[in-house]
Amino acid sequence: MRALADVLLRRGWSLSGSDLALAEDFTSKNPSLNNLVVHRSHDAENLPRGADLLFYSDAVPENNPERLRAIEIGVPQLSYFEAVGLLTTKKNVVAVAGTHGKSSTSAMIGHICAEAGCDPTVFCGAAPIGGFSGGRSGNSSLAVVEACEFRSHFLALRPRSVILHAVEPDHFDCFPTQESLRTAFVDFLQAVPDNGAIYFRHENAMAAHIASLAISSVSSRSPKRFSFGLSSQADWTSDNLSEKAGCYRFDLRRDGQKVAVVQMPIPGMHNVVNAVAAAGWCLDFGISAEQTAHALASFPGLRRRFEVLGGFGGVAWVDDYAHHPTEVVSALETCREAFPNRRIWCIFQPHQALRTARLLDEFAESLLLADKIVLADIFRAREGAWKPGDVQAEDLAQRVREIGRRSPDDVVLLRDVFTELESRVQANDVILTLGAGDLRKVGYEFFERLRKHRSPE
Repeated sequence: MRALADVLLRRGWSLSGSDLALAEDFTSKNPSLNNLVVHRSHDAENLPRGADLLFYSDAVPENNPERLRAIEIGVPQLSYFEAVGLLTTKKNVVAVAGTHGKSSTSAMIGHICAEAGCDPTVFCGAAPIGGFSGGRSGNSSLAVVEACEFRSHFLALRPRSVILHAVEPDHFDCFPTQESLRTAFVDFLQAVPDNGAIYFRHENAMAAHIASLAISSVSSRSPKRFSFGLSSQADWTSDNLSEKAGCYRFDLRRDGQKVAVVQMPIPGMHNVVNAVAAAGWCLDFGISAEQTAHALASFPGLRRRFEVLGGFGGVAWVDDYAHHPTEVVSALETCREAFPNRRIWCIFQPHQALRTARLLDEFAESLLLADKIVLADIFRAREGAWKPGDVQAEDLAQRVREIGRRSPDDVVLLRDVFTELESRVQANDVILTLGAGDLRKVGYEFFERLRKHRSPE
């Protein structure tokens, strides 16, 4: 919603909004948002008189008082993706989809294109480090959109190109079966026109299958199809990798031929994959290899995507949005490379009870990459209050202990140890907070306690 607000305000719209969990610095860090009125409540009176449209995120239900008021007075409503779809109808849209890597790859493409002078419009769900939102209002025909599969939202888009990362079960409330998940992605890719292109993750069998089905299901369809990844068999890939403090330098190759040398300023092998996908599309779009490599070298990274927030007393703090086992593994492996030979405390907040229950063993195995594991209560998001039979953080803790044969002291609940955590953490440790909920505020509170108790008098 921030990205949408940013784009609309820069185009001269008059906006107001409501958000219960809004950060205090919502407008102060972005001059384009200075005229945005934000209410910290949901109330029918917040809907201004004379409003032409009401935009809403799917976190806002139909019985929201402002949405009910809009119905009462006849104000049309658009979801976020319906709005983005309409705003990009006449643009050359590249949409980035898949279970992981959407935000980073979208932001990389937007950054490369902006640095190359293409002036794109960008709708990305995560903000760049040092920036406010993932939105950018450009004057060219190019639009870069992060395309989320939740509730099949991406079907509101009409992309010319699609970059499809790995597809894995994730939103179990929307896609209870593999078939329902596959069908949604095939429907999305079928929107790519004959003069368009589909880029898919080579190493992910589901993504490759979806890309094949999307084209073969209609015999007359002929969009181009390219693979990307780490395999030498992929059309776009990396080679000759070297790593320092978790950040990789590599040769970018197309069809086995070296086209550029890329130095990533942000850590993680998963970001090599993201960069290969972004660079491959940008070079095919017409941006030079030199411009692409130069832009990637200056990519600032994204907030909550392995964001190093500093630390105190020799203890480092990194925050990441990971809320799926594959993402937890990537975050912890990256942490090992970025902070070698240091003890890692992983404070993890599971996101949704249903996801946690369906992937309980996978979550348990992924967390075992940490030295110390602290589990926060499940952030239930759209699920409402706890019901008898729902999985809880205690269940995940027990499964981690069973699978990893860890002692009770190695796997603890945050609510049981928070007040004494600063006495357990030692200098040279790393705190890695993981989760898509509100865990970041726990990190701030912990480091405030650390400063208070370890500061010299």
